[in-house]
Amino acid sequence: MQIFGFGQIHQAHSIKPTQRFESAHETRGAGETSSAYGPDRLEISSEARQALAAGNSAPVRADRIAEIRSQIAAGTYETPEKLELALERMFGDLG
Repeated sequence: MQIFGFGQIHQAHSIKPTQRFESAHETRGAGETSSAYGPDRLEISSEARQALAAGNSAPVRADRIAEIRSQIAAGTYETPEKLELALERMFGDLG
């Protein structure tokens, strides 16, 4: 769609003609099988499994979360010292 100024809208035109995709049943003959049309599969590498296991091993500290939430609600969580420390860490990470 193209818009030129106020009140001048022109019809949208497709870049490519519409394509029709055939289903797996239409493209294969009766009784034919192909792995290209098989069910979807998910394979998780051993490295990914280790990363998932490591990420789940840290216990959630509900008491600490509640404490921080109450500080945020009271407006006492962000202090100049905490902001300075965060900036130092950020700039240290950047180089």
